[in-house]
Amino acid sequence: MNVVVEEVSPCRKRLNIEIPKERVREEFDTLLAEYTRHATVKGFRQGKAPASVVQMRYGKQIKQDLRDRLVPEGYRTALEQEEINPVAVLEINDPHVDPKMPMAFSVLCDVAPQFNLPTYRNLVINSQSEPVGENDIDQGLASVLDQFATFEDTDRVVAKEDLVQVDYQATIDGQPLAEAVPDAGTLAAAEDFWVQVGEHAFLPEFAEGLVGVAPGDKTRIEVTFANDFSHSSLQGRSAVFDVHVKHVREKKIPDLDEERLKMLGVESEEMLRERIRDEIQAHRQSSDRTQLKNQIVSHLLQATIFELPESVLQEETRSTVYEMVQTIVRRGAQRETVEEQRDEIFDAASHSASEKVKIRYILSRISDEEEIFVTDAEVDQRIAALAARYQMPAAELSAELKSRGQSDSVAQDVRLEKALDFLLDEANIT
Repeated sequence: MNVVVEEVSPCRKRLNIEIPKERVREEFDTLLAEYTRHATVKGFRQGKAPASVVQMRYGKQIKQDLRDRLVPEGYRTALEQEEINPVAVLEINDPHVDPKMPMAFSVLCDVAPQFNLPTYRNLVINSQSEPVGENDIDQGLASVLDQFATFEDTDRVVAKEDLVQVDYQATIDGQPLAEAVPDAGTLAAAEDFWVQVGEHAFLPEFAEGLVGVAPGDKTRIEVTFANDFSHSSLQGRSAVFDVHVKHVREKKIPDLDEERLKMLGVESEEMLRERIRDEIQAHRQSSDRTQLKNQIVSHLLQATIFELPESVLQEETRSTVYEMVQTIVRRGAQRETVEEQRDEIFDAASHSASEKVKIRYILSRISDEEEIFVTDAEVDQRIAALAARYQMPAAELSAELKSRGQSDSVAQDVRLEKALDFLLDEANIT
């Protein structure tokens, strides 16, 4: 079989394939014999019609079957002959079929990139992990006790951490917010609304404006909404809130007494502090390991230059755009906001997708070089972890992944993570 490979781009090839006329004739004769045995032709018993009559009656169908058999066969043979492993088939042209002539057709496909690996062993990377100090433990202990906090009524003015009950109405550009933005909901006005004063308040400026106000008093607070505020109609705009402070409750942190220690499952404050130390240390080690891996990834991306298969990049970009949009919507953004940010989202997704695809190829090559493989048990463990995250049975998720043809993808993800762990273990950490 004659195959001519045309290099369309570094990751795109066109295979011009010609199947010899002898093979075409052989398969045509086989098909004609099959049709002759089973075809129904008026005036003849089944299987008794002459081949020439059958060919005249079913010639079009026979040629289509010939095409359907020889094109896949020729394509597979061409891939083996040229040692090509496509990542996507983009186009197969429809060949002219003549049982007396060779069958010629072409296949356009994307292939994995060819590139030289950079130095990847003994990389020098910097750890930013810090030892756990007593101040860290004090803050951790305060956080633990904060979970048991209660709120008690007080007559004093509002202070940080207080819980405050308010009525309010908002205006924007002199117009009631409820009229200017009909779907603003409780942003426009509310009664008996509880606000906790602190940096994690939904509207920090609003909460800060309550500080120093006494119960029963009224105040006016101006709030400027962030440029990425969830409600697109309010982004970058300022609103004025007329507020009536009705009740104030002071936050009370309990003492670390024997009863509290028992609730926390420890016998002494020293044991609790040691547990907090271990938890902080484990969190910092995990964060540091992630940061070290990011340094390795950054090095590999910068040190390796090659083009990516366009079809793979496009698919990854589509997937990344979808994930980004879903994240934005889950945070409360309106569809109009997403549409306004479409170009920014696509640019960010394109860059992210390019890096994702590139590092996958690099880590895959390193896995090949270092003979890094995954076991069925490792794949099952990953599926179990995913199932726990999605709150579904592992067996159900495994079956779903198999039905969608994604089991190999999970195995590949595990393999690439093992490669990254290998690089970290081999690195020089300063």
